[in-house]
Amino acid sequence: MSRASLRAVVVGALGILTLASLTVSPASASSEVVQKWLTTSDLGQHLAPQTDLHFAASSASGTISVNDAQTFQAMDGFGAAMTDTSAWLLSDKLSGTAHTNVMNALFSPSQGIGMSWLRIPMGASDFSATAQPYSYDDNLSASTGVTVGVGSGRCLDDTGNTANGVQQYVWDCTSGNANQQYTYTSASELQVAGKCLDANGQGTTAGTKVILWTCNGASNQKWTLNVNGTITGVQSGLCLDVSGAGTANGSLVQLWTCSGATNQRWTRPDPTLANFSIAHDLGYIIPDLKQAAALNPGIKFMANPWSPPGWMKANGQMNNTNHAGSLLSTSYGPLAQYFVKFLQGYSAQGVPIYAITPQNEPNYPTAYPGMEFSEPSEASFIANNLGPALAQANLSPKLLGTDFNTDQLNSYAEPLIKDAGAGKYLAGTSWHCYAGNLGAMSTMHTDVPGKDNYETECSDGIDPQNAIETFIQSSRNWARAATMWNIAQDRNNGPVIPGGCNACTPLITIDQSTGNVTYNAAYYSVGHFSKFVVPGAKRIASTITANLDNVAFKNPDGSISLVVYNTSGSTQSFNTAWNGQTFSDSLAAHAIATYKWTPSA
Repeated sequence: MSRASLRAVVVGALGILTLASLTVSPASASSEVVQKWLTTSDLGQHLAPQTDLHFAASSASGTISVNDAQTFQAMDGFGAAMTDTSAWLLSDKLSGTAHTNVMNALFSPSQGIGMSWLRIPMGASDFSATAQPYSYDDNLSASTGVTVGVGSGRCLDDTGNTANGVQQYVWDCTSGNANQQYTYTSASELQVAGKCLDANGQGTTAGTKVILWTCNGASNQKWTLNVNGTITGVQSGLCLDVSGAGTANGSLVQLWTCSGATNQRWTRPDPTLANFSIAHDLGYIIPDLKQAAALNPGIKFMANPWSPPGWMKANGQMNNTNHAGSLLSTSYGPLAQYFVKFLQGYSAQGVPIYAITPQNEPNYPTAYPGMEFSEPSEASFIANNLGPALAQANLSPKLLGTDFNTDQLNSYAEPLIKDAGAGKYLAGTSWHCYAGNLGAMSTMHTDVPGKDNYETECSDGIDPQNAIETFIQSSRNWARAATMWNIAQDRNNGPVIPGGCNACTPLITIDQSTGNVTYNAAYYSVGHFSKFVVPGAKRIASTITANLDNVAFKNPDGSISLVVYNTSGSTQSFNTAWNGQTFSDSLAAHAIATYKWTPSA
């Protein structure tokens, strides 16, 4: 579908006024009135109110038959993801008035589409405003602790000889060993035994020894701890390196040209999470979430990590390149507490989290944040760590498993939720749309009754179907929520971490230079649901037919909403039957309509 472009500065005059005109009081069925809102394939009309239609008494079955006596799952909401990229673009690239207008267009039920479900990455996804990964405990600031070589698994050690000029090496990590307790200072020094890690002779060439020396404030004693696990000399730009990629006790440490090899990657673990902080999110993510909740008090938030901090993982990094980023056995407990602290931190800011998943797309190899997390590993984590930790902290978000494509039904999702230990904590399963068939949710519902299903990620640009089909099929297959990916991206489909999804497209596009806002097809597709189907609505029975995909809901106030999508390339005329009445209408090729009526008392 094409796009409809609006300047952010005039959304109040165009976008919001157009949407405000949608808030016509629903008529009762006794007057036989059906309201209709239309989006055409060229977006020439987008969520545009149409002339009222009228029910007429009829015994005909109708092309589409709606039966509100047959109910299915209750809905929690419809929406998208507030990634770091999305929140930053909304808050940093829009003027105050434009930001207010766009937030209204996204979240206000009366002035906009009233999105009622938001997914929040815990730390960086592939969509990061700086195009760099981050977590809530990267431990890259001032702290004292061990510095562990990823390649060797051994600790940086002062050798027990603290005389000036002694070259440092790696040695078996020993709890409480003072030789291995390096303090990273606010002056960017690495100190141990009162002395500084030093590039010998202020050397700046590969092979320069790394020694201890009396601290003097020189640049050859200053170091940068990087989120990719490297430690670089400020003066030389070279990496702290275990000579010859040695892994044995006593392997010496030097400067060398950075290569990304494991002998140049280090972690500074923080198992007590002493340096945990959600400070990153306080600038623009949490303010946007709080504004969304103020506009739509019924909104629900779900959250999950793409990766825990690099020090929790075998590769020492947040990525999962070559499937190397598995969770260390020593990190299961700290990761559970990472969730606890996140939930507590967000709650303290007035953003309660309704649902969580342990891991986004487990086992998917990524150059951006990701983690290798087998089904048995996730089951063990839920059963032995996360579930008990949440219970001990008196936290009760809905815990959903898998958070990956429906082709993982047999190999991951069902074994996970059927695991005796994990299953008692899991409320359901989280699904993505990119591979497999959304009908897998119905299979899961049949096989594991009493557990819920949620569609939690799908992006236009790479999805096998468009947004409207994703929402219809998810709802018809027992999903309690349907979720698109980014709310906002820029004109280059970013900012995005290299290797991330630069083909994914958002609900809205924000021009970083001008502040222009483009409302894309997915925005209106989501709106056909979120504006007219409120949390607590129940899906009701409706028949599907060739070329007219649809789904129907009954809202808590008794009103009925029917979403119909013409999947064909030609105009389709049809009748809709309900309660011994029918109305007639037609939809142009690939058009979407929401019909709403209120039964008489």
